Amino acid sequence: MKKVFYMILAAAFFMAGCQKKEEQSGSIYGVITDKATGEPVRAAGVELYKENNLLTKTVTGNEGQYEFVGIKKGIYSLKVTINEYHDIEYSVSVSSGNTTRADMQLEKIETGLIVYTLEATEIGKDFATLNAQCGYYTGCYPSEIGFYYATHLNPSIGGTKVTAPFDYYPSTKISNLTKATYYFQGYAKNSKGTKYGDVRSFQITGETPPPYIVLESHGIIVQTQDFGTGTNWNTANSICNSSRLGGFADWRLPTINELSVLYQNRNIIGGFQIYSFNSCYWSSTNCGIDHHNSHSFHYGNIYCDGNDDFHDDDYGTHHYNKVRCVRTLP
Repeated sequence: MKKVFYMILAAAFFMAGCQKKEEQSGSIYGVITDKATGEPVRAAGVELYKENNLLTKTVTGNEGQYEFVGIKKGIYSLKVTINEYHDIEYSVSVSSGNTTRADMQLEKIETGLIVYTLEATEIGKDFATLNAQCGYYTGCYPSEIGFYYATHLNPSIGGTKVTAPFDYYPSTKISNLTKATYYFQGYAKNSKGTKYGDVRSFQITGETPPPYIVLESHGIIVQTQDFGTGTNWNTANSICNSSRLGGFADWRLPTINELSVLYQNRNIIGGFQIYSFNSCYWSSTNCGIDHHNSHSFHYGNIYCDGNDDFHDDDYGTHHYNKVRCVRTLP
């Protein structure tokens, strides 16, 4: 019996020795950087292909790093994509039990466009207004501007696109939103490529917010909407004095200094587009005999009295400017 047992054991060892040793897998690791600056490129998409078939994908981390593990021995292709950079492809050879290093540098697409995403305004129960600031260098006029928005962190990838009429400060109202946190970014494109602004966010709570914003540190409350597209000073003054928005009866035109506060908070309250000729706002401050109560806000400056910050704007009370009412915090 012992003899039979040892024969079986010997046979088992023999069979094990004849089996092909399982091959160890390898891995790929690399860092993606900007070719011009050497800075890491974060959130770049990295795809792994074998004979033109997509196997898996990942995104780069804060230091531009990425990694694929458990990769069989062979020749593979990598493809890196991210907004505002040229796509790049790279061939790598993976060997058993080893890590293949595959660093890559990306070149930016020079569009000559400038885009800044501003805060969302006029946020309601199921709607919001998206805002941006756009510009361009000579010969690089944009053919399209607009926004991408989504409920995930990268709205330009798989998000909803809405276009906007060209303006240095474009805005678009979106509606039929559901209760969620939304992420959005402005964009502009021309024949050279697409330029994206930073990603910003806003929240839809499903509740109707108050129609005013409290600027507590400045001691005022400001309405979130302008009254119409423009009116003369007397009508503007009457509009604010007769407003009962929110159940309050003490709305008024802002002083010239309060207009400056509203400008500094324009990304929160909306309006006050500094490069638009239609962004003049009335104040309650007297600007002299010929320009009684005719101060306006325009091109980032408050106009009155002729010194460095305030000078005569040549707007009399008969001119038509915008109206934004405020009230003093109790």
